[in-house]
Order: sequence, then C-alpha cells, then structure tokens
Amino acid sequence: MNVDELWEKRDVGGLIAALSDKDSGVRIGAAGALGEIGDPRAVSAIEKAISDSGEVIRDRAKEALGKIKSSDAYKEYLKKPKITLKFPEETFKANTWKRIEITITNTGSIHAKNVKIEPSSDIEFRRIPTIPQIDADETKTTIIGMKPTVMGDVPIDITITFNDVLDREYTASEEMWLLVAESMSMSESISINEFPPRQEQSEYKYQVALSYAGEDRKYAEGLAGLLKNKKISFFYDKYEQADLWGKNLYQHLQSVYRDKAQYCVVFLSHAYAQKLWTRHELESAQARAFKEHKEYILPVKIDDTEIPGINETIGYIDLKSTSLEEIADMLVKKLSSQNLED
Repeated sequence: MNVDELWEKRDVGGLIAALSDKDSGVRIGAAGALGEIGDPRAVSAIEKAISDSGEVIRDRAKEALGKIKSSDAYKEYLKKPKITLKFPEETFKANTWKRIEITITNTGSIHAKNVKIEPSSDIEFRRIPTIPQIDADETKTTIIGMKPTVMGDVPIDITITFNDVLDREYTASEEMWLLVAESMSMSESISINEFPPRQEQSEYKYQVALSYAGEDRKYAEGLAGLLKNKKISFFYDKYEQADLWGKNLYQHLQSVYRDKAQYCVVFLSHAYAQKLWTRHELESAQARAFKEHKEYILPVKIDDTEIPGINETIGYIDLKSTSLEEIADMLVKKLSSQNLED
C-alpha cells in the first residue's frame, strides 16, 4: 500500500484503512499523514491506533491526534444540531381532524437540514412537511393535520431524522402524551379539506371580526381565546392596540367591519344598542352584507334586546343556551364549508 500516494490524494478513507495494514511502516506513515491532513473523521481510527503494538506507531498516533483535536476543523466537527418538538397542550377528539401548530426548535450548535418528522400510528397525520433547514437556536412552526384514532391519554412516539452541514445523519426520538376525549360518530367522517382556511389563502385579513360593547368584553375575550387556539385569524380590539394607536379609528374600524373580515360576530345586548361605536361597527358590517347578499353578520344574543338593523328572521345564536366553545366550533365549520364553496 502506497501511503505517499494516498496522502497526495488526501484519501482519508484509504489512510484510515492503512492504519490496520500488516506492515508497521505503512501504519506509521498513515498515522503521520492523517495528522497532517487534519480531517476530524479520522479521530476514531487514530484513537484505536494509540493501542497499536508498535511503540513508534503509538507515538505517531498520539501526535496526529493532538494536531487534529487542536484544529478549528475539529471544533466545528464536534458541533451538532439537536431537534426538539412541541405539540399544543390541549384536548383532542377521537376520529376528528384538527389543524394544529407544532413547534420545532434546533437547540444544537450548527444548523440542521432535511428535517423529517415521522409519528407513530395511533394518531393519523397529514401534511407533515420536510423542513429544508433550521439554524442553530432557531425555532420554526408548521401547521399539520392530526386525527387521533383512540381515546384516553395517548402516547405518541415520534422519530425525527435530519442531517448536518457535513451530511452526517442523525435520528432522534421523542415521546409525548395527548389527551383524546370522547369520540364522535365514525359516520361523521371529516375531510382534511375541512381545516379552517389559512389566513394567507383568504382575500380577507381576518377570518372573523368581533363586535361588542365594553360591558360584554368577557364574552368577546373568551371567544377570542378559543379562536386563537383554533388558529383562526380574528379582529379583537384588545389584541390590536399597537396597530390602532394613532389611527383614525372611525375610518379604520369602518374598513375592518366592512371590508377586511370574512365574517362578523356581533354580541347583541342592551349595552350594544346604546353605544355609538357599536352602532358604527354594525352599520359598516350591514353595508357589506347588503352588497354581497349572503350571510356575513353572525349574531350572538346575550339578552333579548332588539337591535335596529338586525332582522328577527336572521338566524342567531343564544348565549344563554350555547357555550362559547360551541360557538367557536360552529365558526370552524362555517369557515370550512365556505372554503369548500370557494
């Protein structure tokens, strides 16, 4: 075996193989060459050579190992990506599709690429993308479809595969638990297309705008929290304070309730009927409804106060007999059916 030729070609694989050659001279030459080349991939083989029967070979291997481990290349070689996942902490329904956001974080010291997520079979997943790259200390989110097929506290075994900048492949495993509640009828199959439309797929900035009197804020805030968990984009003034700061609110709110939402949920009450601002919001929403000739205003009655402009023949939800959770679920279905029609 010609060590000089391997050295000239910088054939690290060939030199590593030469460390096991029967000829001690070849082994000595290979150890020295690997030390000069300084490729970190040779570290494991050189460490074995330190136990060689020949003293000269052992000394040459120690010298080579010292050169490699003191190099910047070796410091970079030691860096590795580390990928962790986080699922939302909420209760899921068996046999029901849900669109969820998962968080992927690289807590390692170099970027990861071609990140693939493979979950266990007790949960059905769709639209799990391969993430091209996640930099060190970077967090990314992605939306996937998930449908549990069993109930209870369900363990999920997840395998994550990814590569680093040197194309070294890594496999990581994570176990997490999801709480899956009562099952719906198996006949009520839900299509993956029934996920709420993503905001970027819509012509509207908001999927839902909330209109309410200040006295009824607790209802609007409760629904806003539920919509946020369901990944529905919405306008709720408390969450928009930075954007509203300094704007002409009369014009801006007119634009929101007339032009920028797919639906407008109106919390009707005695307080709502008395307020100038809610009257302005309702008039803006009515202008949109009159123009489109289809449902846009979705009334939610807090009490039995009659509101000018809201016809009694319009379908409404009574908050005395319907929970905010049920209203949020109905909004998801309404948005999904509208998405299918579009």
